Amino acid sequence: MILIAFGFLFAVFFIITLVLVILKFIFKKKIFGKIIQYLWLFYFSLPVLMIIISVFTTKKEIEKSDIYGDYVINRNKCAGKQADWQYNHYRFK
Repeated sequence: MILIAFGFLFAVFFIITLVLVILKFIFKKKIFGKIIQYLWLFYFSLPVLMIIISVFTTKKEIEKSDIYGDYVINRNKCAGKQADWQYNHYRFK
């Protein structure tokens, strides 16, 4: 499905590029060349952007090794009467 989307996007960008090349030769402006460069830079950077986004949005599968250990209340981080009570009453192994 993703390959079909990239193929369609490639076709659209190719048509836009052809139009911009024609406009560049008609009007003799450098801006059309810059637009073509940024258009294709965007197209080729899309896979990298999709990988980066997928790294941050995929669900993490938690395994037993991820949660195995001893959990003790840190009284230095949150000092006080409640922290002392939790330290004395709650421990997870």
